Amino acid sequence: MSAGAADTVGERGPPRAAFPLGDDVFRSLIEALPVGIVLADPSGAPLYVNAAFEEIAGYGLQQIADGTWQDVVEPEHRGRGLAAWRQVIETGQSVRQQFRTTRKGKTRTVESMIGPMRGPNGDLRGFVVMVEDLTAQSTAREALRESEDRFRAIFENAGVGLVLAVGEGDIVGANRAYARFLGYPGPQEIAGRNVREFLHPEDRARAQQMRNELRSGRITRYEVERQYLRRDGTYVWGRSTVTRVADSPLIIAVVQDIDARKRAEDAVRALSGRFLRLQDEERRRIARSLHESAAQTVAALAMNLARMERMSLPPHAAETLADSLELVTQCSREIRTLSHLLHPPLLEEAGLPSSLRWYVEGFAQRSSIEVELQIADDLGRLPMELEITFFRIVQESLTNVHRHSGSRSASIRLRRSGPEIVLEVEDQGVGIPAEVLERVRTQSAATVGVGIAGMRERLSQLGGTLEIAAASPGTLVRARIQSEK
Repeated sequence: MSAGAADTVGERGPPRAAFPLGDDVFRSLIEALPVGIVLADPSGAPLYVNAAFEEIAGYGLQQIADGTWQDVVEPEHRGRGLAAWRQVIETGQSVRQQFRTTRKGKTRTVESMIGPMRGPNGDLRGFVVMVEDLTAQSTAREALRESEDRFRAIFENAGVGLVLAVGEGDIVGANRAYARFLGYPGPQEIAGRNVREFLHPEDRARAQQMRNELRSGRITRYEVERQYLRRDGTYVWGRSTVTRVADSPLIIAVVQDIDARKRAEDAVRALSGRFLRLQDEERRRIARSLHESAAQTVAALAMNLARMERMSLPPHAAETLADSLELVTQCSREIRTLSHLLHPPLLEEAGLPSSLRWYVEGFAQRSSIEVELQIADDLGRLPMELEITFFRIVQESLTNVHRHSGSRSASIRLRRSGPEIVLEVEDQGVGIPAEVLERVRTQSAATVGVGIAGMRERLSQLGGTLEIAAASPGTLVRARIQSEK
């Protein structure tokens, strides 16, 4: 209320508390309203306030009359309130404004609408003030603004790339880290473009598919490692975690620069591949050396001992000679077996099926484990690297069956499946404990031994995969490699 209103009331004496419209129905209605109501006569003198007004504004009819309302309204808003009240009285036009009140240490944001009350003929009957408490809304807006400011600061200064996109991948915002990752001076160079422009051509179809999954709601997030096109035309590796913002068309992507890691992995993979090739070459050299040197020496020794059999020897010497011949024969057989295990000559001469049949037969004799071998008729010859890899996987798998499974039987299946060659080795043993199997699936090589890690590495060199799963009972090892032959 203005000072003018207070002066008018003072001239007329104490304010009237009686309801000016004299209608109990209207009075009950106004008393029940959740908004504050003040009624004044044509001169601006306040006549009535409801309970909601006193609760919201913090003062009542008496404080309007004696001017002490100003003690509640904050100082910078008092003059504005008086001016608005005078403007309504003088012009008869409505005025809306906001002000703050403080009472008992509690501050409220209040909006008031002051307007004239007119009769059927347009004659002025008085004035009405409607007051609404906007404290909760104001607090919420302030909290939202502060939250937006914090989000903006985090978004702009984050150490990883952040991208906001809508629709088909149209970028509406990106931060400085993402711009640096792509080699651009700032985010403004990226906003308004489509994420497809920054992806390797081979990754675009997959990215579109995953965006469709997000937009349909079938998934809420996904992670992917892919290559990004930089401003200078080079490609870098990034790990992207893409999430759909709930109840919003926005998609946010967190992009980490993993280029250095991927290059290091490629270097390690190349080194590992070279090591495996050197290992196979060394095995071939040792096998050849055993065959051409040790085996020949033992064969010559066997011939010398055989000549001695034709000599007249004392009984004890003849017995010793017979034992020596048996030992030489056994040694020759073991040298031959070791040579073939190091590098089966049948691999180069007859191919993988013949080598596997020879190895499985020998393994069954040495271990007393019955092995069933199934090789598809349409397998044919494979590239030598693939045949060596499959042979080594069979070796390692059957060795694990013998050492760990307790199974008395195993089966090997080798077949084509579309463009892939699939090898499966299955036993009926005790199986792998669940916690160990989980480590195997997460590729924690250090905790599962070098055998499995070696199989996985051999396959990865050729773009293949290794799966190890629980069977019923036992364990299933499955290797897959694509082959055009």
